[in-house]
Amino acid sequence: MKTFQFQNRSTFRRLTWLLAFLGGAGMMDLTRAQQGAPEEPDAVVVTSNNGVLSRGNQIHQTNPGPWGDLDFFYTYLEAPDSLIDLLPVPSQQTVWRFPGIYLELVRGAFEEMGLSAELRKELEEHSIWHISDEGIRVHPSPKFVDSLPMQNRIALYRVLRRFSENPYHRNPIIIESGNVAEWFEGVGLSEHAVTAIEHLAYPLGNSLAFSDLPYLLSLMQSETEERAMLKAMTRTRTLILRLRIGENANFEALQDYWTAGFKYKDVLPIMESIQRVEGVERIDIAHLVPPLPRKLLYTFPSLSQGLTGRYPDSFWTALNFFEFWPKDEFLEKSAVERELRDHFEPIQPPFRYGDLLLLVEEQSRRAMHASVFIADDIVYTKNGSDLLRPWILMRLPDLMTRMATDERPMIEGWRRKPEANPTPTGP
Repeated sequence: MKTFQFQNRSTFRRLTWLLAFLGGAGMMDLTRAQQGAPEEPDAVVVTSNNGVLSRGNQIHQTNPGPWGDLDFFYTYLEAPDSLIDLLPVPSQQTVWRFPGIYLELVRGAFEEMGLSAELRKELEEHSIWHISDEGIRVHPSPKFVDSLPMQNRIALYRVLRRFSENPYHRNPIIIESGNVAEWFEGVGLSEHAVTAIEHLAYPLGNSLAFSDLPYLLSLMQSETEERAMLKAMTRTRTLILRLRIGENANFEALQDYWTAGFKYKDVLPIMESIQRVEGVERIDIAHLVPPLPRKLLYTFPSLSQGLTGRYPDSFWTALNFFEFWPKDEFLEKSAVERELRDHFEPIQPPFRYGDLLLLVEEQSRRAMHASVFIADDIVYTKNGSDLLRPWILMRLPDLMTRMATDERPMIEGWRRKPEANPTPTGP
């Protein structure tokens, strides 16, 4: 069986990343990825406080396959007001943390950036440096944050993204469409704020990323705008996926695919009813997934789901896909590893409905993320363990951009062993 680990970071790797930063490594590949990115389809702007979504009119077709005739449209989710009310307002002071790194290396890294004399002075005389045994903390001045050239921002933020101590860089706001104005349309942000985001957003894979939330907060003119901005930062793009069951459809093949080989037959009645009703040919895939993901899809976690001290993450989400009752032991690394070892087996493409897809770093064998294959390049996922990460459908290329670090992660497929299929039990 393949082996992997879940979170392992050493001082040696931190030094390696910083040395790569000194040489500008990774700057060009990010830029090339952005330049060569295909044009992104338009999205329908829909805001929701409760996960109920309205229809849009920008319809896109998936590739053909055993999943049948599928189309989808993009939409957006925002965290409900009840969650926004619980959020503490972040500090307006930008902090860059370099844990386990020597001062000489950090200073050398900034020197290698080729900053102008004015920016060097801003960094040295108007920024605050905290030096301790744990590492270096740099509090850059607002002027330095705003004036940092794009190529330097890309290289620097790529390094900061490696450390969980830099949450805004580790998990930046991802703008998959690459269009900032469209992404934040209708959310109450001022033109000045949108312009600032456009200026500070940087290419990440095929998307744009934004990490300067503290600086943006300092630009807000009122509590109303500040709240609108915080809500806008929770905006998550997802998609509505629909299956067409027409007169000429191979209904038996569709049944086989969407029941995972007739192992989960509870969706058969709704599929059969769509086929019988004249004039109705399409069904939202949300009605065909198992009961637990059907309940969670397009929603944000509730406070009660964190009673164990942790909220569901991608591994919990993926391993509970076919479970009748959620198993909170999947919040633990050891339980995830045991479940994969005992009840799953590695597979090669083509993937089918319900397969587990792991994103794995090639060299470290670190499992970064888990999702569930739905159809074509669409997966069911939850991209993080906090309250502001909803359960969504998204395209695999977008997911890989969101999860990428130094290198593009590998995709590993895992399929549940036939004898390991869940059976109905009480909670």
